[in-house]
Amino acid sequence: AHPNVAYLVSLKGGGSCSSWASTLKTSSQPWIIEDSAYLLRDSLFTSYPHPSYVILDWNMQIRHKFVGPCCGSSSIWDCSQASVDSLNATLTGYVTNLLNEAKAIATPSPSPALS
Repeated sequence: AHPNVAYLVSLKGGGSCSSWASTLKTSSQPWIIEDSAYLLRDSLFTSYPHPSYVILDWNMQIRHKFVGPCCGSSSIWDCSQASVDSLNATLTGYVTNLLNEAKAIATPSPSPALS
């Protein structure tokens, strides 16, 4: 976990945020957002099937958006371990690249020496 990274889950029907939170959470994340009006879904995922993912940067700009490897599975348990590992690698790569980019922006370049 990184203090500048948050994982959000959009909940659309099928239970309460608290019931899903007890199922999904293993730590302080993901944050579960009630989205029964589909505002989050419609603003980020129009024409994207479920499950889909979006990576936002520090300016809330979409940097990556993609359909997950288990799209079309009836249940989370129908997704193979290889697919889960692939998704983890993809998300980790995108987030790591953004963290490195943010670090490069925040690190000032050395000033040229005055002679």
